[in-house]
Amino acid sequence: MNHVETTSIAKYLYQNVQELVLSGRLNNRYIVVFGANKPATVMLECLDKEGVVVDAVVDNNKQKREMIATGKMPLVIGKYKLQSPQEVLGCYREDALILIASQCYHDMCSELVAMGYDVHSQTIQLLSFPELPKERKQGIRYISQEEMKGLELQLLKYFRDTCDRLGLRYSLCGGTLLGAVRHKGYIPWDDDIDVLMPVPDYMKLLEQFEEDETYKLLNFDNCETSYMFTRLIDKRTVLEEIHYPLQSKTGINIDIFPISGFPSGNETEVVAFTEEVLSLRNAWDDYWFSYGMKDNGDEYERLKCRVKDVMTRYDFDNSEVVGYIVTGKLTRELLLRDNFDEYVHMEFEGERYKVFNGYSVYLSNMYGDYMQMPPKEQQESHHDFNAWWEI
Repeated sequence: MNHVETTSIAKYLYQNVQELVLSGRLNNRYIVVFGANKPATVMLECLDKEGVVVDAVVDNNKQKREMIATGKMPLVIGKYKLQSPQEVLGCYREDALILIASQCYHDMCSELVAMGYDVHSQTIQLLSFPELPKERKQGIRYISQEEMKGLELQLLKYFRDTCDRLGLRYSLCGGTLLGAVRHKGYIPWDDDIDVLMPVPDYMKLLEQFEEDETYKLLNFDNCETSYMFTRLIDKRTVLEEIHYPLQSKTGINIDIFPISGFPSGNETEVVAFTEEVLSLRNAWDDYWFSYGMKDNGDEYERLKCRVKDVMTRYDFDNSEVVGYIVTGKLTRELLLRDNFDEYVHMEFEGERYKVFNGYSVYLSNMYGDYMQMPPKEQQESHHDFNAWWEI
């Protein structure tokens, strides 16, 4: 698979909202929208057109609430004040009905249960990803999860060897890093691989990588993709997956994230840059939410230029603070640059890979007590995919 095929699934949200209104389940209820994201905006617009009054919109992100309150990040319709869940729902309401269209649905439900709510009768998941086709087509050699993990390990070894040959810095990150530290391999229920690179090395990789019969780099410079990072793919395979709000086809892959410099010292500059990054993320999500549903002109090219600008604006090696800045987890993924001064080797599925010396700080930011296993109900993969060998 040499390219990306993308289809918008936003239409499901429109249909689900309309069906909910017609069902009458909203009548005589205190309606709360949980999650100030792009789907919430669509929900609010649709409900407003249907004459349904929404009583509150809540979100856990304090920074987002402050930015929306000051008009710097208009994610929801202006007439709704964005509040915290505790402010609105902390005192139990029997008539409350909470509408959620977020990938964090289960985490949100856990929070609501802790406040005394019955998720079965008092929450509605307005958008769950449509299931991928389950029927197996004749003549297709499908790839199992275990086989896919084996192919990903081959990709990871190829990536490591390429970086070593070119003298480039890299590190395991995300769930892959957590798996290396806690399990010396994959987290038992996980099925993907993440690595990171300082931006100077990341840019060199894009310039110096030589595609061969098996492996290729895919990013927004050589295909139209919703990812702000790069993927190393196995061209012999096809991977069909859902990543909200899109359904895409690419190849079995590993994700490569650029780590950028970040302003420090000048508080005004830090605040302005943070707001710019969050605004860019919103614009990027907005573009992809409406992908294929309206004419966006040259918006994709303009957004690419903006992403490259914020990614490379501050020199990584001379920055005090660094991180993967084009992300919804901005504050959790920022670290002091000296966490990347040295690299150690760590085992992952029988091979050794580089890990930056500040990995413990990073994992604590991301996962809290990262050596503690999560509850059984959370030990499951959140990736929906079908994979097969290219014919």
